[in-house]
Amino acid sequence: MNTLLIRTIPVSLMAAAVAMAFVPKRAIAADDIDAFTKPESSVTVGVGNINHDNRYFGQYSGMHKDGLYGLLDVNIAKRNEDTGTWLLINGRNLGLDNLDFRAEHARQGDWGYFLDYSQTPRRDPLEIKTGVTEIGNSTLRMPTPYPNTNGVEENLKTIRKTTNLGFSKILSGGFDFQVNFRNEEKDGSRLFARGTTGATGGFEFTPEPINSTTRIFEGTLGYTADKFQLTGGYVGSFYNNHNPALNFTNSPAAGAGSGFGTFNPMALPPDNQSHQLFVNGGYSLSPTSRASFKFAQSRVTQENNFVLAPAAGIARSDLGGQIDITQAQASFTAKPLPKLSVLANVRYEDRDDETPVVKYFTAPAATATTDGNNEPRSIRTLAGKLEASYLLPMGFRATGGVEYDEKTRNTSAVRAVSFRRKTEENSYRLELRRSLSEELNGSVAYIRSERDGSNWQTTVLNNGTTGSNLVAPLHLADRTRDKIKVKFDWAPIDPLSFQFVFENSDDDYGSNQGRRNGLQDGRATLYSLDATWTISDKWKTSAWVMSTDTRATQRTCEAATSAGVCPNTLADPIWEADLRSLGNALGFNLQGKVSSRIDLGADFQYSHDKMKYGQTSVTVGSTVPSDLPNTYYKLATTRLYGTYALEKNSSLRLDLVHLRQKTDDWTWQNFTYSDGTRVVRKPSESTVFIGASYTYRFN
Repeated sequence: MNTLLIRTIPVSLMAAAVAMAFVPKRAIAADDIDAFTKPESSVTVGVGNINHDNRYFGQYSGMHKDGLYGLLDVNIAKRNEDTGTWLLINGRNLGLDNLDFRAEHARQGDWGYFLDYSQTPRRDPLEIKTGVTEIGNSTLRMPTPYPNTNGVEENLKTIRKTTNLGFSKILSGGFDFQVNFRNEEKDGSRLFARGTTGATGGFEFTPEPINSTTRIFEGTLGYTADKFQLTGGYVGSFYNNHNPALNFTNSPAAGAGSGFGTFNPMALPPDNQSHQLFVNGGYSLSPTSRASFKFAQSRVTQENNFVLAPAAGIARSDLGGQIDITQAQASFTAKPLPKLSVLANVRYEDRDDETPVVKYFTAPAATATTDGNNEPRSIRTLAGKLEASYLLPMGFRATGGVEYDEKTRNTSAVRAVSFRRKTEENSYRLELRRSLSEELNGSVAYIRSERDGSNWQTTVLNNGTTGSNLVAPLHLADRTRDKIKVKFDWAPIDPLSFQFVFENSDDDYGSNQGRRNGLQDGRATLYSLDATWTISDKWKTSAWVMSTDTRATQRTCEAATSAGVCPNTLADPIWEADLRSLGNALGFNLQGKVSSRIDLGADFQYSHDKMKYGQTSVTVGSTVPSDLPNTYYKLATTRLYGTYALEKNSSLRLDLVHLRQKTDDWTWQNFTYSDGTRVVRKPSESTVFIGASYTYRFN
């Protein structure tokens, strides 16, 4: 038997209708004029039922258990005619894990303050059976015996609780002031693992305990004149992790495969903070032109003491992390001629990593890809855009533009992969748009992007010799991208309209400057069609369908030497992976009025995503590797609802939601950690929710 739970359910999750069981005693009168002159408030109460425990339906909604749930939503709007002040109170899902609440008191054009509170749950959809205990604490107890495959079921979850406070005031002389404070508490546990050493190797199930606080302060002062606007202020962010490390007890010795003593304790995300000063402004040069700018200076620091005392000879007891960020942007828009409009902007960002460079590993191997020093990562970006649009004869409008993006990065003497200090990308865009008729509008756009950069710097091992240099990192590799986008809007008759979109992009990485390995090429295609039909004044329906196809080809050595030799032999061939992601989705919606009292609606959505992992051998005559199994994910959601007006200010609503998901994700199917913990992704789930609610509206 289901257990009654005094909780709430979001109205948006209750979806669909059945016939009402009774009729009110008197008819609804005509709308009173007060409904148009006074703000309306409402309160909704109700109850709903989930048919059984679930993992997907309740992943974020908070309704993961079978049973009855209560509904409570409030929307209060009051205006004091004497003082001109407003009191607004909004509450959604009050009592449920994913609740939202906001209270605001303000006098329009003068002052205002508000309080926000929200909760965001997240439950892991994976089924976990483990012998690890004390989950959620900063010290985990490993199973006995080790490994232990007879564990109990654990449900990992987190909940984020956020409180916002804000105040604003309009000052004299065109000035205004705002201050906001946000406090976010996050608690729970999530999937995590530590690498093991010894005979068995692998990974141990070590769920990360979540217990952190993030605080954000923001204050701004603004000035507004007829042609000039200026805003300046400060933003400070402070992150505090109450669990700086994860400890382990009852672990076997490293020789048994646990790695105990090597990774005990394990450091977790450290405390950090950031401070930013900013100023934004804009000036209307003329009725048809405007210039604006943004400037910000930030500093991010991380100065926590290390969890473990550093080894002898290491000069620091904390990272001393510091990143200074300078950001500047300027833009200009104008319409110099009735048929011509132009846009130009430039953006600059310098992320200067000033973290001290220290040798933390004093005796790395001669053939290692690190010399023991930490590697600060600085990057400087310069980007610009110029675009113009001109109205041509016969209703054509042509738009052309060019964009430039330059990134300069630092590097270290000893590296694991090939590197280039600078990349440059130029993009060119041309679009032609026209109203083909009163019923049909269309546009075609073509974009070409070309990325290259400075000469490649080869990898260097710790002894100074050249490394493998077989793969160019994806974000640094040369690439040519061609993209086309076609869009049509068609309204053959007044109540019926269609929208069609087609996009296709092709990426060519060539041979990565002579390298035979790495990403070779890619392609992405999208089709979508939307239709809306207003059947009558009382009924309306819409439908949509979408299809996506994304492909990538990647090559790798089956075996390679540290000096960068790819044998390309029958024994050690080059393999090629043909990766493909297919997505298909459709939806349908119908809503209308059966009578002056009854509204009905229906909504259906379906999606099917599939991943394909093809494998071939490039080396002639070598054995062709078998393809990995495909994976898919299917989700179908049906929502039905109906409302019945009891009085002019009250109504009943019945809702039905049916969710069905199926998956064949072999990557998690019966996955086993080295400590014996088993993880299973449930292949299918069907969940039904039925609910009823009552809404009362008042002024």
